[in-house]
Amino acid sequence: MNSLPNHGPPDNSEDLKPPPSPEPVEQDDYPNVRFWKLEEWSKYVERQKEMGQTYPSMGWLTDEDGIDLDDEVLKKMTLEAYGIFSKLYYHRLDPNTWRLRQPDVTTFFCNTMRSKFEVLNLADGDWKAHFFVTSRYPNWNRYHRVPGHLKCLLLLNSNIPIS
Repeated sequence: MNSLPNHGPPDNSEDLKPPPSPEPVEQDDYPNVRFWKLEEWSKYVERQKEMGQTYPSMGWLTDEDGIDLDDEVLKKMTLEAYGIFSKLYYHRLDPNTWRLRQPDVTTFFCNTMRSKFEVLNLADGDWKAHFFVTSRYPNWNRYHRVPGHLKCLLLLNSNIPIS
């Protein structure tokens, strides 16, 4: 894949070339990661619900030692995701809802986030990157797409020229 199609403003397609997909890591090398497969997280959630207990909404996302990520790491990940969403917006590739995204947008988001945050690679496939984007995109879409706010995010999180 060369780059995402550009249907928008001036050509900055170099900004939209996704990094290559990170090499898969072996589950055996990370025995403390609690939820390697989506099915493991789904079963955990179901058990918690059956027992009438709550579960952490981001409990599926842990470091290599199986420890939940602290707020500072989640904040960095969120800001990076918002920067990616802003680039997509700038190039008019941002969907109204994440469910309506183009396949190349998924690749761009997942590969970019997985190349920057190792914790998203501690899984079977891209499910953790998908879960992360679906937990963050609605908020960005609702509050940060507002004219004025987005310009600030673009200036802070990318090298896209703003005129």
